[in-house]
Amino acid sequence: MPVVPTMAYAQTEDALTLARALANDTAGVVFTDGLLMPLLNSAHRGLQREPAENGVSVLVEQQDIELDVNSSTGVTNTELSDVSSPQFPTDCWMPYVLWERVAANAGDVFVPMEKFTSSRAMLNLQPSSFLQLWEWREDKINLIGATQSITVRVRYDWFARHRANRYRRTDQSLHTTGADQRPPAKALRLRSTHNLFVRKVYFSAATISVHV
Repeated sequence: MPVVPTMAYAQTEDALTLARALANDTAGVVFTDGLLMPLLNSAHRGLQREPAENGVSVLVEQQDIELDVNSSTGVTNTELSDVSSPQFPTDCWMPYVLWERVAANAGDVFVPMEKFTSSRAMLNLQPSSFLQLWEWREDKINLIGATQSITVRVRYDWFARHRANRYRRTDQSLHTTGADQRPPAKALRLRSTHNLFVRKVYFSAATISVHV
């Protein structure tokens, strides 16, 4: 029967089975799922760091955040952070595109916002009906504020430090983003994830076996 090509990812169990075989423990007497799962998650975090540190955006998420007008100030929040309300996405590593639209007009098209990139503080402008500008500084998004409720769409890279244990079951698919985003051709291919996992898990397992 001919082999049918597929884009499907390998399963978590495939990586664990191969790691046990390479460590000469196919029965899983020493290298159980409970022992290997933390190593697999560690490999997953390491894999995410590699493209992130080389400027490759492959772990893409998107979230809409509604900013309501504060009754005491008359404008929306001037920042999105871990302590703001609403809170910034907790799995965000770095945002790179923001859009906005009037919250009440859900049928409107999102309009791109301009990123302020100067090394100085963001312009001290008076709030208007739209946010218009945004700045990423010290792990938060700074905004001018708007005089009406605005929905902000944030597209960002997410990072493993916020998803330290992505894999909890052996039947999970070995991929690096829930949205199944693909990197550019010159970037790392996500289909090589399985091999990288196995390599890193194997080295970690081999290190443990020395002490068993």
